[in-house]
Amino acid sequence: MAKIPYMQNELFNVGKPKVYKGRQLDEIYFPLGGIGTGMVNLGGWGQLKEFEIFNKPNKGLFFNYTFFTLYAKQGDNEPVTRVIQGPVGGTYTAGGSGVTRLDGSGLPHFRKCEFIGEFPYAHLDFNDPKMPLDVSMEAFNPFIPLNDKDSSIPVAIFLFNLYNPTEDVVNATLFANLENKVGFPEVGKGVIEYKEGENVAGLMMTTKKHEADSPRYGSMTLTTPWEDLNIQTCWMRSGWFDTLHRFWDQASHDGELKENRETVEAGENATDVGSIGLKVTLEPEESITLPVMITWHMPNFEKYWGEKATWKNYYATVFNDAFDVAEYVGENLERLDAETRLFKDSLFGSTLPECVLDAVSSQISILKTTTTVRLEDGTFYGWEGCSPGSGCCEGTCTHVWNYAQAMPYLFPSLERSIRVADYSFNINEE
Repeated sequence: MAKIPYMQNELFNVGKPKVYKGRQLDEIYFPLGGIGTGMVNLGGWGQLKEFEIFNKPNKGLFFNYTFFTLYAKQGDNEPVTRVIQGPVGGTYTAGGSGVTRLDGSGLPHFRKCEFIGEFPYAHLDFNDPKMPLDVSMEAFNPFIPLNDKDSSIPVAIFLFNLYNPTEDVVNATLFANLENKVGFPEVGKGVIEYKEGENVAGLMMTTKKHEADSPRYGSMTLTTPWEDLNIQTCWMRSGWFDTLHRFWDQASHDGELKENRETVEAGENATDVGSIGLKVTLEPEESITLPVMITWHMPNFEKYWGEKATWKNYYATVFNDAFDVAEYVGENLERLDAETRLFKDSLFGSTLPECVLDAVSSQISILKTTTTVRLEDGTFYGWEGCSPGSGCCEGTCTHVWNYAQAMPYLFPSLERSIRVADYSFNINEE
């Protein structure tokens, strides 16, 4: 009898998503980004592994001190504070040096974590015997078939679900940190300001180092529609471990960072980190969802191969800057979530076996990676694949993209744009 890669019970496993745990979590990279916008890679235990948002692949590029933390105080008990990640993984590939303090690896994490990937949603459950709240997180980027505009938004959305199973009131603060790396790889003179809009509030990050027409120019935001906020536009500037130590001392003491809403500017070749804290009080058996968004806007796409040129990204024709992106998402969050969830539920609610759903959804996710590009007129372009620091084989190769099945069914207008570009520029008179 021939060997098959799946057991019979696996082939007929319908309606039961695969749950990843333990060392399986080390190898997960879940893309959070729009079509042609770049993405943030979410890791299996909840870490933000890579920020590939600067118009090219950037494998291994993580942002310093960029993670989520939860403070919770049950009644008169001692408070508990945890980085919202599972245990630090065991894959030591970072130049042989292991994990780094710059991602908060040395701070207390949740004791256990489980990951379910049902693209376009990642779902993580966190568990710690000392934490008085039940904690889970969903992360996604809008993915709405036939709506390529809302599926091309440069945003990573995080929904933190907190439930109080105790008989006491629990006061909690969810902290989100973000390093201002606008201008990468030529950082410095970065500006962080607190900004309030009609739909969201939080941190706006820009740079004074680069002009508006430079490929290094852009903006990022860390925002939320939540109203009860603790703001710190800039962590303490210091050396060694002091910066992280000060953050942890403040956050874990009483769930409050030293309030600072003043605009700050980093020095030459330096970067700053800012935080927002979402404060909430949960009554017994009460649950709440806290939304956090990271948006980016790097408008000028640099043609970094062959003859150099600078083009405009499609999303830069839709949004003025990263805060404009955040305002749109904040205003439409309920709809974007509902319509994306409808697609997810329709796909994963089918009678296809789990292994087939995993294969299909993982291939669809390629549309949300740096493999794809959308330029000013909305035309879709795709690399044949990606190397660690660049796209591989430009030109939307027909021997690759002619065989792709997802896009013509889900986003036919983008598929037609490929054909128009192909027939307009790739075919000669002969």
